[in-house]
Amino acid sequence: MQIVMTHFLKSGAVLLMSAGELAAAGWALIAMAEVFADFTMSGYRLDVRDNLTVRKMETQVRVLRRVVSVIVVIVTGSIMPMTIPAG
Repeated sequence: MQIVMTHFLKSGAVLLMSAGELAAAGWALIAMAEVFADFTMSGYRLDVRDNLTVRKMETQVRVLRRVVSVIVVIVTGSIMPMTIPAG
């Protein structure tokens, strides 16, 4: 028995796939930002006596990573509704 999907269900499935693809792309960008932050901080040691410079660098990397994450979420969330056809 073959299941026949209506046009409405087909378009809904396509919308879910495109929204899922956008969400996956956003997630991948956030993951890449975290990997970059971890890679950047791997060269610095926090266990030394005078680690003020390292702590400054860590704070800057954390803030940059969070800013990138927020921007990616906003852009991804803004693009998702644009995939819905008008009409």
